Amino acid sequence: MLLTTFSDTLANALRTKLRRLLGNEPRIGERLEVHALNAVARRLYELNIGWPEVASRDVVRPLLKESAGKVDGQKSSLHFLTTEWEDVVEGLRESLSTGGNARLWLPSGVLEPPPDQC
Repeated sequence: MLLTTFSDTLANALRTKLRRLLGNEPRIGERLEVHALNAVARRLYELNIGWPEVASRDVVRPLLKESAGKVDGQKSSLHFLTTEWEDVVEGLRESLSTGGNARLWLPSGVLEPPPDQC
């Protein structure tokens, strides 16, 4: 049985509580998997498509500029939008090295830098 939560922290807490709850029934615990939802999604992606490629700043920046240009009344600078993307959307970059999944990942070749950026 697969149990999912929204974060690694919650998954770890749930695992701990399940071990306590199932202390006298260890065989039931052997049939349970507890993971953060993003970890399950990444595992399925890797099994079905392959290792995800992370969109680089050179890919993201022109897309932010183009998208911002399509929004009436949008006054934020490209620097601000890029910083927000990196801090909010990408989140904690270091989490990749610890098994987290904080950055946008795309199938190979979905987004390539615009020709003038190559």
